[in-house]
Amino acid sequence: MKLKIKVVEAPFLFHQLMCLLGLHAWISLGNTIYVRQGELRNKSLIRHKIKHIEQMELHGKFLFSIKYILLCIRYGIAKNPFEVEARSTLGDEQISVKSGDKHRSSRI
Repeated sequence: MKLKIKVVEAPFLFHQLMCLLGLHAWISLGNTIYVRQGELRNKSLIRHKIKHIEQMELHGKFLFSIKYILLCIRYGIAKNPFEVEARSTLGDEQISVKSGDKHRSSRI
């Protein structure tokens, strides 16, 4: 599945919110992965988030969100089947992350 995905460092206020919530990355509905400062080259984190984007494409973004929440309630986040699948892909494929100079972003 070929998707256009953009990876960028989160803007300052969003970064602060992510730190407060204990998040290392966040996915927008527009296939942008926002990462905390220093995580832009974390290939395993980005690969994990790419798998979630693929899951969203497969199930539909709205339905995926509902299923994800319900599965978290039922199994907890660690045993959520979407998370289990995303963790299982950590060594499956090679990705290339290139950092832009001005905007500190990557294209996958």
